[in-house]
Amino acid sequence: MTELSEALVVAMQDHQAGRIEAAEAAYRRILRIDPRHSEALRLRGLIAHQRGQHQLAVDLVSRAISVGATPLHYLNLGMAYDGLNQFERAVESYRRALELDPTSVDALNCLGNSYRARGVGKAALDCYRAAVAAGPEHALAHYNLGGLLYERGDLEGALIHCSRAAALGPGEFDAHINLGNVHLARGALALAADCYRRALAISPNNGLALNNLGNVSALQGDRERALDLYRAAAAALPNFALAHYNLAGLLLERGDWVAAHEHSRRAVLLDPGDADSHFRLGCVLDQRNEITAAMHSYQSAIALEPAHAQAHCNLGLLYLNKGEPLRARASYDRAIGANPEHAKAHVGRAMVDLMRGDWSHAWNEYEWRWKIKDTPPPLPGIARSFWSGEPLDGARILLVDEQGIGDALQFVRYAPLVADRGGRVLLRVRPALRRILGTVRGVESLSTFDEPLPQFDVLCPLLSLPRAFGTNVETVPRDVPYVCSEPERVSEWRRRLGAHGFKIGICWQGSAKKTGMGRSFPLGELRGISSIPGVRLISLQKFETADSTNSLYSGMPVESLGSDFDAGPDAFMDTAAVIESLDLVITCDTSIAHLAGALGRPAWIALQYAADWRWMVGRDTSPWYPTHRLFRQSINGQWGEVFDSMVERLCARNVTGSRP
Repeated sequence: MTELSEALVVAMQDHQAGRIEAAEAAYRRILRIDPRHSEALRLRGLIAHQRGQHQLAVDLVSRAISVGATPLHYLNLGMAYDGLNQFERAVESYRRALELDPTSVDALNCLGNSYRARGVGKAALDCYRAAVAAGPEHALAHYNLGGLLYERGDLEGALIHCSRAAALGPGEFDAHINLGNVHLARGALALAADCYRRALAISPNNGLALNNLGNVSALQGDRERALDLYRAAAAALPNFALAHYNLAGLLLERGDWVAAHEHSRRAVLLDPGDADSHFRLGCVLDQRNEITAAMHSYQSAIALEPAHAQAHCNLGLLYLNKGEPLRARASYDRAIGANPEHAKAHVGRAMVDLMRGDWSHAWNEYEWRWKIKDTPPPLPGIARSFWSGEPLDGARILLVDEQGIGDALQFVRYAPLVADRGGRVLLRVRPALRRILGTVRGVESLSTFDEPLPQFDVLCPLLSLPRAFGTNVETVPRDVPYVCSEPERVSEWRRRLGAHGFKIGICWQGSAKKTGMGRSFPLGELRGISSIPGVRLISLQKFETADSTNSLYSGMPVESLGSDFDAGPDAFMDTAAVIESLDLVITCDTSIAHLAGALGRPAWIALQYAADWRWMVGRDTSPWYPTHRLFRQSINGQWGEVFDSMVERLCARNVTGSRP
């Protein structure tokens, strides 16, 4: 062996051992002795490529090729051109390498990588398959082929080659990560977790492995473990956007808006080109009631990914809640255009059309509510198509209570019509509604959700009945009352309330969910009404809040009905009797409004600016309840004008004896 050959061997050993400076110095010494030493030129060019000095690498390797080329020379030249993003020259170089050695696994892998990076998937796949055929024991060839098959959705093929890559390279971190990702996509959560743990054994506290293991825990339902793992991933890799994104998602789910905002914002800052990160930030801002900022985030997601159906859908809901139904509908249209199976967008579009009085297709579209994720069927475990209005001819039809109490009270009005079509009506409701809904005409039998299911022939949820009857604004069943109070109970409450004064039942706050949506109003807004001579305010609330207590002690007279008011298991029986004994009900949009309407009693409904779809838009009357009058906010969040109008209307008549 010559002196230069010995020097080259030592230099290559340093190079392979990672002693780059020593290796480069040795290559330079060789080239001072022999400036045309092809291998020293090539290897010095490889070091330049490894340092990111790709143009220098091209120059050095090209000089080496001019002296004498091997497949490795063209392979290294292609790598340098890839570094310069000169795709055509890189491909040409790899092909020259393969002309000299058609079975070069490295050249096939590099050519496949070049095609893959530029989205030429089929050509990349062919290269990786050829690499595996040329080197069946080559771990990187299996790794590349398995990874691309995973990206293309061929999970079975990916499983074969990713498994082989991990077996051939048991110490390779990336191989175990890839295999774990394949198992995760196939739903093999335990196997995926094993792979990520092996990766962590190779690289302890690795942010990627911790994040992926967090994904497994989240899918297994262990949210606390997932949260810990995502936190660890974000701590290990503070600039790892995906860890912050995932952490924000779980924090959002837990209702920790402050921390969720911190991490979702961090994810956007780290990866501003990721549409999902902008979307998640929008969800957090939405929950924080930062509506303008949330809309901006959804719009940013859409700008990056115009077909982001969920962003369009959420933007539609924000427009709807802002009282802009036309913009809401346009957003729902775009969501459905991006994903025709997007159930929430279909339901949102239905609500817009119902709100605007365009009911021709709305009830059909409203049926999409049953396809929304995690929505339980009306009868769990029983799959039946719903009644669509055909003659029943004595068939037993089961009408099933759904959604809120107000919904049940509003739509049970259809039960007598179903009976008129020849149905034997069986009504199934939540236990609290047994007695009040048991008074509806046409109901043959009533059962509650905690009782055995009766035998039936046909099924229909309550809110599917308008579709079955082809209901439009003009044909809404308006016959009231359709529920009844108990005469003895009415007599008792009339005695307890007395005959003096103009008695107004008030309800200012609904459920906690609705309160957050702006439907409730402060009790203090009724101060003007309470000051009208002869008016008595009687609370229909079944609970008292700090707001109500403070108002009572500040000199505003509100009569309480006592601790025994509707204290039993049957909701609304006392409330119904009291309403029958009142001159008027004033309420926010809650179940009391529906009960008063079902009883045919006069009620004034205080509605937020963007009211629920059932109250429609631009109306002061309701097609559902002929005894109701609607008072709407003209400015979002401002109740003053609503109650000033009520005061004016009450003062214009003798409230001591007449009904408004």
